[in-house]
Amino acid sequence: MPELESELKICGHYFLVRFIDNLMADNSAHAWGRIHIGKQIIEMELNCSDSKKEETIVHETLHAIDNSLGLGLDEGQICSLANALFQLGLGEKLMSKIDIPNL
Repeated sequence: MPELESELKICGHYFLVRFIDNLMADNSAHAWGRIHIGKQIIEMELNCSDSKKEETIVHETLHAIDNSLGLGLDEGQICSLANALFQLGLGEKLMSKIDIPNL
């Protein structure tokens, strides 16, 4: 299956968002998402629930915001903020900005 791609504007910069079947982390373990800050690319697992996609896009977006603003958040802080913002509906809002039909 080919990769599905779209763009998402974060802090004034366009990030390419790719949905990949069986996304793997750098250590060869499964990953729900990952971000390549320098390349402005977010990669996300294609085969998961809508809620997992929503939670993951919030998490990866927070990494981009953290980098752009130089906040210095650690992974635990990113996870906590992502969970809270996901529960407020931010994931659904962000996913609505990603233009891939029938995702």
